[in-house]
Amino acid sequence: MRDRERFLHRLKFLRMKRPQDAEITYQIGNLYYSLKMEDDAIKEYRRCLKTDPAHYEAKWFLSHVLASKGYLEESFRLARELLDTRPDDAETYFWAGEILRKMDLPEIARDYERRWEEILWEKKGKPLG
Repeated sequence: MRDRERFLHRLKFLRMKRPQDAEITYQIGNLYYSLKMEDDAIKEYRRCLKTDPAHYEAKWFLSHVLASKGYLEESFRLARELLDTRPDDAETYFWAGEILRKMDLPEIARDYERRWEEILWEKKGKPLG
């Protein structure tokens, strides 16, 4: 625990020197996430996205943390943004389907799950199962 706290302090010090470096803020968010400090992680991922709106990983983790806290609509919106930038990302289709199931929208979730399977099939050349 002490090592992570020291690392957090180092990252924050680095960010003071380079406030426009989105990657530092993203790493701070990841550290908070690993420490189960979800509210702080959310703040840092959002801060990262203000600096770099296209930061894929920050959107990915923010979507996951928001879903775990019950903010499903915003989580799904982020998943859709991720799919807009990487339309053939199977993992994001699967994640979007998971969010939709949590939102009690199984019919729409099936569409995303079908696309997930199609992408996997195309990549591996065989059906799942």
